[in-house]
Amino acid sequence: MNTIFRKKGTRRRTFFVGALLLFFSLTAWNSQAVTTTVTFDNPVPPGSSFDLLNGIFQGMDFGIGSWRWEGPYNVDPTNHIFFDSSAGTSRTFTFSPAPKVLNSMLVFTSGNGTLTLTDNAGQTITQAVTTGSMQTVTTGWTLGATTITVSFTSGWNLGIDDIVYSDPVTTNPPVLTITAPTAI
Repeated sequence: MNTIFRKKGTRRRTFFVGALLLFFSLTAWNSQAVTTTVTFDNPVPPGSSFDLLNGIFQGMDFGIGSWRWEGPYNVDPTNHIFFDSSAGTSRTFTFSPAPKVLNSMLVFTSGNGTLTLTDNAGQTITQAVTTGSMQTVTTGWTLGATTITVSFTSGWNLGIDDIVYSDPVTTNPPVLTITAPTAI
């Protein structure tokens, strides 16, 4: 937007970009996190119950051949994921395309064990998981990360549902420099 001023018989054109820059800078500033809950129910992962969950699903990349999904089982009345086989006690997933904060997940097990969640930002939480109920694991994490490692001492007996993640919160407002209008 520009405005033309006349001063002492001369014509001056001034561009008022400061207000426009301020508007766009403040609109782009993310001061609150957007939260996503992956339920595995809506939408349902591709294929049918007990199929591998490969690639990206709802902003998370499960890799190839590491995870399976299934319908209701044990104490979970809805779709959920679990390790693809009894081999090994840990699996990973990544957030795609950008780092996210893992907030929580619901878990259950058919064999008692210890769950450890770690990320590539150095955050860790460990929690005992017992049979008989859905249990909430709340991380309390604040840093965005791309890779999450899920380790469970009882391996593929762990079921995971309702994974909640959010965008990292920007705590510093943008720095805006306003320069006096330039006369032409």
